[in-house]
Amino acid sequence: MTSSPRSFSHRLLGLGALILCCASAIAAPPMPRQPPTLRVAGDSAMAPRHGGQRPATGWGEALPMLLRNDVVEYENRAAEGRSSRAYLGEGLWSQLMTATKSGDTVFIAFGQDDESKLPERYTAPELFRGNLERFVDEARMRGATPVLLTQVAQPDFRSGGLQIGNTPYADVVRAVATQRKVALLDMQRASESLLREVGPEGAKILFVDDTEYRLVQANRNTRYVLPVDDDAAPSACGAAMLAQRASLLMRANGLEAWLEDPKTVDQRVNQVCVAQRDAPKH
Repeated sequence: MTSSPRSFSHRLLGLGALILCCASAIAAPPMPRQPPTLRVAGDSAMAPRHGGQRPATGWGEALPMLLRNDVVEYENRAAEGRSSRAYLGEGLWSQLMTATKSGDTVFIAFGQDDESKLPERYTAPELFRGNLERFVDEARMRGATPVLLTQVAQPDFRSGGLQIGNTPYADVVRAVATQRKVALLDMQRASESLLREVGPEGAKILFVDDTEYRLVQANRNTRYVLPVDDDAAPSACGAAMLAQRASLLMRANGLEAWLEDPKTVDQRVNQVCVAQRDAPKH
């Protein structure tokens, strides 16, 4: 008995449905979307410290405790003692760009080591500006979002009171941010405000003499003999409080979804400062 065209087409439809059903049953589940990464290119202010360099702490070390690690990944490639010129010359920026993927955000935080008197670090302001522009342009070429940060203000206790060191390179960062239409985290002004709030005694808790500079001061063969208090680095508590101030600037620049809620941020910062206060004194 010959099948009608209609019954034949029905059988084809049924077979197609069966194939689709089986295919969907064995199809691999969709890959979870890779969260974006917040990558840090920077100098001593944010760079991790190790071993004998403690209690000095880069404030970039404290930032991840304020981030939601289910929403954003974090990679701190800031390098101690590296100006923007050295960061480029040593290939550190190239390595960071190789790792960067579309959708990432790159914090660009230089200035402290660029204005150093040490010849291997010093970067003239016009070259500093050109380096920042290169960082911004190349991050965008990778499909990433650049964010510029001004350098952290540093306390100077040599006068017997609290003097806040001048940070002229911060103006260069602000100018590039305006010209290139880049988000700016003005850590210089945020840290100045913090130092004025805590006063001289509080500043001595938030900042410590940087071990590196004590070693430079002790090395009489160096071209530059620096006073012991010529440079300061954040303590663990200082790094946490600077990261907290940075989180406020991040919220104002549309990155709130990456951050823990403000109450959790406050609690974690307080825990770090209490632990520093209660730690045995050597």
